[in-house]
Amino acid sequence: MKSNENFIDQEYIEKVLQKSEKTDYDEIERVLNKAQNKNGLTHMEVATLLQIKDKNQKKRLYEIAGEIKRSIYGNRIVVFAPYMSVITVLITVHIVVTKEITSFQEKN
Repeated sequence: MKSNENFIDQEYIEKVLQKSEKTDYDEIERVLNKAQNKNGLTHMEVATLLQIKDKNQKKRLYEIAGEIKRSIYGNRIVVFAPYMSVITVLITVHIVVTKEITSFQEKN
């Protein structure tokens, strides 16, 4: 990779996010179970979790994330999580920004 090339594949991220929009309840459950068993998640599975709308699934996601965090770091406060991939961060930021823009547009 040349130093002036963008290492972030925006097109790939957008495709994964768009594809994840078709996620249903059962697929989210499958991914939550996989995460709870501490099996690695693909980019698509991470994007799937961003589609959670069900209150109980969202609660379960936070519980699983807390369990995984405690199993790695104990009860310490963790400011930087080196195991978190760049793509996960980018997808999360993209979703948050997109939802904020949509919310703003709906209000105005």
